[in-house]
Amino acid sequence: MRFGVLGPTIATAGDGSPLELGPRRRRELITLLLLRPGVTVTADALADELWQGEPPPAARSTLQAHLSALRRVLEPKVSPPYRLLVTRGSGYALAISPADLDTGHLDELRALARRALDGGDPGGARAHLERALTLWRGEPFADLEGHSAAEAARVKLAEDQMAVRADLLAVRLDLGEHDAVIGELRVLTGQHPLRERLHAQLATALYRSGRQADALTVLRQARQTLASDLGLEPGAELRELETAILRQDAGLIRPGIPRTAYPWVSSPGATSGTRPAAATAPAAAGGRRPAAVAWPRPGTLRPRTGVGADRHRAGNRRGPAVRRGWHRQDQAAGGTRPAGTGAGPLGPLHAGLRRPCLLAMAAAAAWPPGGSGGRVRCEPGR
Repeated sequence: MRFGVLGPTIATAGDGSPLELGPRRRRELITLLLLRPGVTVTADALADELWQGEPPPAARSTLQAHLSALRRVLEPKVSPPYRLLVTRGSGYALAISPADLDTGHLDELRALARRALDGGDPGGARAHLERALTLWRGEPFADLEGHSAAEAARVKLAEDQMAVRADLLAVRLDLGEHDAVIGELRVLTGQHPLRERLHAQLATALYRSGRQADALTVLRQARQTLASDLGLEPGAELRELETAILRQDAGLIRPGIPRTAYPWVSSPGATSGTRPAAATAPAAAGGRRPAAVAWPRPGTLRPRTGVGADRHRAGNRRGPAVRRGWHRQDQAAGGTRPAGTGAGPLGPLHAGLRRPCLLAMAAAAAWPPGGSGGRVRCEPGR
């Protein structure tokens, strides 16, 4: 015999067939006993809970009539003594264990998911968590709506459901489904604005989808909500995540998940300010990369080699001199620049560029031929 309380109360026989529990008052009675499986509840306490503190004069006889009817449903063709709905002294109990309820099955599936994760099987963990979520059929202990006796159990099960959803979202993030979970996380953070774990998951999903600015906005809004509603600062998880996003920490990109922003950061060769060898090789299609243009790491661009700071600042004031300097670089790369045309390996983009940083941005956008180009971050004054 199995029972379900994650929704309206149900009972199924050993062969899986559902049992008809009867009218509302009878369903309330068995649900009160399922709140405490295996625990004896006195007749007076049951009557008080069943009629919510106002039992009728004939409460005891009515209670016994309901119990007799339930016994005929649960154990048909069985004569006393009954083995399921038993009498113990002056009270009654359902002689079952927590494992006979769907709540016990929920705990079992969560434990299986944890073991799967510990064993390096996120796919198995996902399957267990998805099965756990299917156990909910509605409001827990729905037949005891308005009964204070079930309120604590309902609150606990609501927390359990949210924990399972968050665990499943975490597993899906580990499996590389960051794009797919963003919508659900938007809804959940709107419904539960004080749950920091959900905000952290949403920011992580956005960052892995190449939306760094949106991820930081989520964290900033979470900080504002916590401050305005509770007067609190975010916990360590949100603070550390914000720092990692600002630093573009490679640890935020899990193995097997494509990187979407600055792909050469924390890659082989990143410490020298160059792309990996595969990215710096000349294109097979025949395009030639300008020899004088380097691939800077984000935020590390400096004036070109051989030009001192004073001379560089002076060159910025002498536009033609700067243009002559860049023209010499074009010639070194194998191109020509007819007077007044701005032609060269980078085409007309040269004409009117005065800042080396902007020129490097143009080079990154133009190379490799037919590609999407690189990314360069300009510092103030460069």
